[in-house]
Amino acid sequence: NGDIYICDINGAHASEEYTNVPFDVKQNIEEEAAGRVIKLNKNFETEYVIVGVTSEILPDGFDFQPRKIVVDAYGRIFVLSKSNTMGIMEFDLEGEFVQCIGAPAVTYNVFELFWRAISTDAQKDTMEDFVPTEYSGIDIDDEGFIFVTNKKSRKE
Repeated sequence: NGDIYICDINGAHASEEYTNVPFDVKQNIEEEAAGRVIKLNKNFETEYVIVGVTSEILPDGFDFQPRKIVVDAYGRIFVLSKSNTMGIMEFDLEGEFVQCIGAPAVTYNVFELFWRAISTDAQKDTMEDFVPTEYSGIDIDDEGFIFVTNKKSRKE
């Protein structure tokens, strides 16, 4: 329908270096925002800004840094936020946080499970926790199915 969604991961502010941007990105934006999603209408006017996302299900001090975004046919917004291992963040038509969906499954190998089973509590305290990795890409098809990718980082 002509709406534009911008993922501003660093919360950059309109300043002298952005003087030729054809819309007011500072409208309704907190000055010290970490990251935000800006929704513009087809006339490049700011409709709303998603910033400072808080919820009971998000950890205290959650740092919203939107990296990728898709919008379904109904206007629901699905966002991948940097360092978020809870899955895809869903927002409603007004940009209000709804839930996290589809957290990546944690996979274990047999050796890790065995080693944890026989380790002492002191040894377990020094081991890495099993936590999901964050998604690296997102897309949505014409029927509204959401597809995500998960690129594992290699330790070199």
